[in-house]
Order: sequence, then C-alpha cells, then structure tokens
Amino acid sequence: MTKFCGAVVLLTFLLSCSPIKGYRVQIQTNVSASGEITISCQHGDKECAGNRLHSCALHVLHYKLSTKFICCMESSKDFDKAGPECAKKLHIDFKALKTCADSSEGNYLHYLNGVQTSKLDPPHEWVPWILFNSKYNKDDMAKAQDDLVSVLCEYLADPKPRECNEIF
Repeated sequence: MTKFCGAVVLLTFLLSCSPIKGYRVQIQTNVSASGEITISCQHGDKECAGNRLHSCALHVLHYKLSTKFICCMESSKDFDKAGPECAKKLHIDFKALKTCADSSEGNYLHYLNGVQTSKLDPPHEWVPWILFNSKYNKDDMAKAQDDLVSVLCEYLADPKPRECNEIF
C-alpha cells in the first residue's frame, strides 16, 4: 500500500491542476470544548501545535501560499524545524504565524476547524477523512488510500489535467 501522508498528495495534486476550482483545505481535528476552549488532538500536543499553525496560515495567507506551506510542513520529517524552514523557503513571516498559533486566535481558529469536523455526516472515524463533492463515499475513500490521484481524476470533467492522463 502506498504511504498516505495526510493532505500532502491531495494538495500537491490540486496545486498542479488548474482546472480544479474552489477546493478547500479543512484542518480536521477531534475537538472537545467546555467553557474555555480546550482542544485535544489524536496524536498529542505537537499535532495540535501544527494544526494551529496550519489554521493561522489558512487564515492570514493567500490560499495558494498557505496550501504550499501546509504541503511543505506535512512533507517534512522533522516537525520542530518544518515551520521555520518552510516559511523561509516560501518567504513567509514565520514569527507572525507562530504568534497567531500561540495566541487565543490560533486556538479559536483550530476550534472552528474542529466544529466543521464535528458536522461531518457520517462522522469521521480517522484522518484524513476525504470527501468527494462534499460527500463521503466508502468505496472511493478506500481506493483513495492507495491512489488518491486516480480517484480525484475520476471526478474531474474533461478535459482532464495532464496529471490524470499520465496515470491511466
């Protein structure tokens, strides 16, 4: 089975496919809120810190730039260095993103993503939980675990981007 690395494959593909319009990256988390917003993530505090950083990037940066930043971070093997290194590579002010991520604003943006995740129908069972045309499709989700690009290409109208023609 091909290693399925979160949103990286999907985001990289979407950035290279100009015919796809209106895609949305949704940072998905498992969130529980009581009074003051408290958030727990499936893989612990480091995952939450990364999610807050991604949420802030989506909030303050141009969409394509924030997507490239998230792809870069998700592709990194060293979590602690990923944010600063990716920001430098993409000419992003990392200090501003980190300030947002470490603030109540970052926590709130992360919480809002969790609220969106909690509205999924059916509820998500793991992440990434991939929707196609805003709907869950069990068969396509299973196929996407091995070959996400092929599944995405099946949903695209002709003319398909060159990346689709290269896989069939």
